Amino acid sequence: MGQTMVNLFSLSLSLSLSLSLSLSLFSAQAFKIEISPEYKTIAQIGDSMALTCSTTGCESPLFSWRTQIDSPLNAKVRTEGSKSVLTMEPVSFENEHSYLCTATCGSGKLERSIHVDIYSFPKDPEIQFSGPLEVGKPVTVKCLAPDIYPVYRLEIDLFKGDQLMNRQEFSSEEMTKSLETKSLEVTFTPVIEDIGKALVCRAKLHIDQIDSTLKERETVKELQVYISPRNTTISVH
Repeated sequence: MGQTMVNLFSLSLSLSLSLSLSLSLFSAQAFKIEISPEYKTIAQIGDSMALTCSTTGCESPLFSWRTQIDSPLNAKVRTEGSKSVLTMEPVSFENEHSYLCTATCGSGKLERSIHVDIYSFPKDPEIQFSGPLEVGKPVTVKCLAPDIYPVYRLEIDLFKGDQLMNRQEFSSEEMTKSLETKSLEVTFTPVIEDIGKALVCRAKLHIDQIDSTLKERETVKELQVYISPRNTTISVH
């Protein structure tokens, strides 16, 4: 009888420990964390961006956000249930960081990080002339791209019709956290054949993460070329 009781007690203890271990393993496996967008994202200065940190397997997780260099967040945090949202509005230079989301559930602690890159390419380029366009008279045209960041990713092309007049890349420019305006200048002498041709100023920002429709802007102007009167003779009758 005594041996039977000992065996039953051992079996009960074994089942209890096994059940407790199984529940602990299930709990640990069920508690997961995700961050959206994943790993890396990009936003334009002045826009708004939201990073979302969410968990599964925990009813009331505790969330916290910080930058990996422990600088101010420069963002607002809203947490509800198993989701925490970090909103940057508007996005600025201070948001170019790696952000770390930490979720705690009881003794469990999980973290996910995401890097935020920023850029500025808000306007179409501008075309400026040094003076009126007259046949036979040199004129300087400026193709100007305003408020660019990062400027070392910029390329400016200037076309007259299908002819590439000039191209400049700014890849050698020093990296600075500021909005910069860059330009390309070309001096040419209008000819009669230029009348009605399209002058195209095209700016490109070479950043792979940006949608193709957003990384290129252009401005087109039709050339209005004047012909100055020559050898004018005044006849008096």
